[in-house]
Amino acid sequence: MRALPLHLEAGADIRRSLEALAQQQQAEGFVLSVVGNLRRACFACPGRNEPTVLEGELEIITLQGTIGPGGVHLHLSFSDTDCQVWGGHLEHGSQIHRGADLLVGFLAPSADHTAAEPAGVSEPRVQITVAEGCPWSARALRMLRSLGIPHHTVVSTAGPVPQISIDGTSIGGYDALADLHGRGGLEALRQPWIKTPPAAGGWRRSRAANWPSVPIRCFATTPAAAVARRSPPPARRPPRATPG
Repeated sequence: MRALPLHLEAGADIRRSLEALAQQQQAEGFVLSVVGNLRRACFACPGRNEPTVLEGELEIITLQGTIGPGGVHLHLSFSDTDCQVWGGHLEHGSQIHRGADLLVGFLAPSADHTAAEPAGVSEPRVQITVAEGCPWSARALRMLRSLGIPHHTVVSTAGPVPQISIDGTSIGGYDALADLHGRGGLEALRQPWIKTPPAAGGWRRSRAANWPSVPIRCFATTPAAAVARRSPPPARRPPRATPG
């Protein structure tokens, strides 16, 4: 392992900065320590569909998780001016207040894995179509990143999202992905070491700077199931009169 210090100036997005560092280093790693403060914190609380946003003078307590060319999975905790502690999954938009100093540890690939790795890098087998503001898109992306599954991300401005396909075959939305994971169907897609071709800019696309602001349909289930769930129930027929 090699440790690399990272200093962030005021206004820097802490998550985007770590994503950029992982792309630059082309290596997997994790956050060892952090000291600093935030002026804006964006984090996902358990059981909530939308990120929580707090602003003010916020002192970082911990930042833990993994980073790599394929994405990051980080958990943040911090305190406000009343010493109340908040925390959750780190989202984009968390900005440094005065400054922050991080120490990031990067792992070196083992000799056995390097020798066995093919010369060319294949395209990811998973493609996911998402949209900004869709909580189910965020959950599906988080699951793929947490499992270390290479995937290609497509940003959509219309149509039900998220939509996931494996080897060109659509499996549905978030519920289908979660069900497949529960049955162990995603294990074959996981990679212990993800390398990203520098020339291609990476297998996965980071969240775009200018996301679409148009309304989209966001479902946990597949579109067909979602439409059926939203359809009104059929009208009941009046009971037949029985002869006296």
